[in-house]
Amino acid sequence: MEKDSKNYTPIVEDFISTIRDSFIGSQQVYTEGSCYHFYLILKSVFPNAEPYYDLDHIITKIDGRYYDITGEVRRDATSTKYERLPSYPLKAPYNIYKDGR
Repeated sequence: MEKDSKNYTPIVEDFISTIRDSFIGSQQVYTEGSCYHFYLILKSVFPNAEPYYDLDHIITKIDGRYYDITGEVRRDATSTKYERLPSYPLKAPYNIYKDGR
């Protein structure tokens, strides 16, 4: 995907919108327990993506802007402080229902 600094944000926003609209409940899934997996999805398309964490939620920094499943997350002096989270490879989520035999 070719990057143009003026057009990159709409590309990210469109991609997030596509995921958000792909199934009912996506916003709940990616804000209540799977926000790291959402970061991994964004990272697979936007390799420079970085995870940030505030002890409650992970957002993704891409080219100086922050995103989650809702779109761009605006940060200002009064907002929660997010800190850079080390990126760990996560191949697949642990399946508690899988029989270990």
